[in-house]
Amino acid sequence: MNHNLSGSATIRVQGASDAGFSTILFDTTYDALDPAFGWGEFPWGMVGWGGYSEEGWQYQFSVFWITLTIARYWRIIISDATNAAGYLQAGRIVLGQYWTPQANMEWGYTLDWTDPSDIKRTRGSSWRSDNKAPYRQMKMSFRWLDVNESGSVLDMKRLNGRRTDMLVSSYPEEGTTRERRNTLLGVMSQWTPSSHNFVDYNSVSMTIEESI
Repeated sequence: MNHNLSGSATIRVQGASDAGFSTILFDTTYDALDPAFGWGEFPWGMVGWGGYSEEGWQYQFSVFWITLTIARYWRIIISDATNAAGYLQAGRIVLGQYWTPQANMEWGYTLDWTDPSDIKRTRGSSWRSDNKAPYRQMKMSFRWLDVNESGSVLDMKRLNGRRTDMLVSSYPEEGTTRERRNTLLGVMSQWTPSSHNFVDYNSVSMTIEESI
């Protein structure tokens, strides 16, 4: 996140069972900035700093999905020999486990920009605003969570809640503009209790607000 990698940079992710990395369990190298996917499809990193400016604003991170691997030791090797700055920079590097429900989110999912700016009229009826940066907000519901999945959601509420960032992607691994627009780093600002409305299934709704 917030990196200055160039288009030729690579990121190698390795997992091993020993500190010396003699027994490798995972080893994959990724392009730091994704290539184009056709007309109008430019994933993260079209410009530097992990940003994408064609739509007038920057995405501040690059995302790589990896298969679940149980390893005690991990390392990330970043290579960028042609970096114009002469040094590598990254605000944060995060490696973690992700959860995907068996049944997709329900119809009615929404994504929108929230503008927290304060606006008011002057005595002459002109608009005046105290400008603040807008942020994205997701609202989604899951209706067909089995017992284990419902437990995973409860753990997210307990461990993350409103306190801790989490990466949320509504269309993961598509490699498209839709995936990019619907992926954010945010907090679970609101949620409903897990409701047992169907035999063997639970439902829950949540709101995710972008934190950067």
